[in-house]
Amino acid sequence: MMALDCVKAASIAFNVPLDEITGSKRSHWIVQARFASIYIATGIFNHKISAIGRAINRDWTSVLNGQRRAELWMRTDALFESRVKSAMALLAPSDVIGRDGEFHRHGSLTERKT
Repeated sequence: MMALDCVKAASIAFNVPLDEITGSKRSHWIVQARFASIYIATGIFNHKISAIGRAINRDWTSVLNGQRRAELWMRTDALFESRVKSAMALLAPSDVIGRDGEFHRHGSLTERKT
């Protein structure tokens, strides 16, 4: 899974064109899609900050800021969280969202005992 794949999934889930996510505009709806791609790439697929920066045309400090903001929005914005879940489901449904409906790091899912 490449960092650009995370950007493409966010583009679809947030209905924001890919060139807007990688562009220079800072409208809230574009920033949310951009930061969602960062959240998925760093938090779920453990991509390097530099690779994510190259995928979205940003430096490492912008990526770190996006990661922090996305983590905050995941806790406080239900719509943002829902769209991030949709983006992650596009990438690898069974690897990202477990049967319990919770997020899991890539490769760390364990079978849930019933």
